[in-house]
Amino acid sequence: MESIDDIKNTAEWGLTVLDAKNLLDMKTLQVGLTQRLADGYIDIDTWVTLDGKYEGVIQMLKDRLALHGKEESLANARGIATLNSGISEAIVAIDKLKGMSSKHQNIAKLIEGRIGIKATLAVPKLD
Repeated sequence: MESIDDIKNTAEWGLTVLDAKNLLDMKTLQVGLTQRLADGYIDIDTWVTLDGKYEGVIQMLKDRLALHGKEESLANARGIATLNSGISEAIVAIDKLKGMSSKHQNIAKLIEGRIGIKATLAVPKLD
């Protein structure tokens, strides 16, 4: 028979795993939002509004994971493959944004900072 503490620990671990999955899902949605902006399906104002909401949820999930000391280890362990594919998609979107207005270029810089890389798929200039 399980003790009350065992049941609480199991429930807490389940919530932590769920938070980590939700964090990865939100980051994936955030990349998709940026792709929609780069492809012209949404405007900058819509992107700013939705991205702000997504970022708020992402921060809340990070905070909850940090309370359990799991933010880095669990989110990274479960999401490496997911994030790697998302980074590739983000790089394409960043490249498109860099060829647009200065506001779009600022968003590209923000996304680069979030994923911690510089987009490397820039189209070479033909002289």
